[in-house]
Amino acid sequence: MMHRHYIKFGDKCLEILLEADSFTIRGNVVLEVRQRIITITGNIKTETCSIREGRRKVIYLHYDKTIGSDCTTGYKLLEELSTPLVHIRYTKSTLGEYLTIIPSGLFLVDYIVVSSETTAIIIPGKREVYVDKSNHITTVYIV
Repeated sequence: MMHRHYIKFGDKCLEILLEADSFTIRGNVVLEVRQRIITITGNIKTETCSIREGRRKVIYLHYDKTIGSDCTTGYKLLEELSTPLVHIRYTKSTLGEYLTIIPSGLFLVDYIVVSSETTAIIIPGKREVYVDKSNHITTVYIV
């Protein structure tokens, strides 16, 4: 069963779709997170870097347009969403606006930070990352 929520993202919104084993963030770009696979629909560039002396890896997703979309009236806009599957929080600071996403232990992802033009996916350093691009769909495999 799918649950739909809307998260505030500055003057824009992001639609959050929760399923039993995955979650999807929709705006101008669609980011679907499954246990070992992340699928991104949109024109993006990817890069992977090691941080913290190799203990973590960061997968950067750079968008060619901002991720948020216009808000649909009639829906309650949340700044924070907490479920057994994922915890999502909107933050506005002097550095900008972003979402912090902490998935449950089912996922091979430690956490995700989504800003208007870039997403950073932090995973354990021992994991390997493979990226497949086909037309406007990018698939990231974490093994």
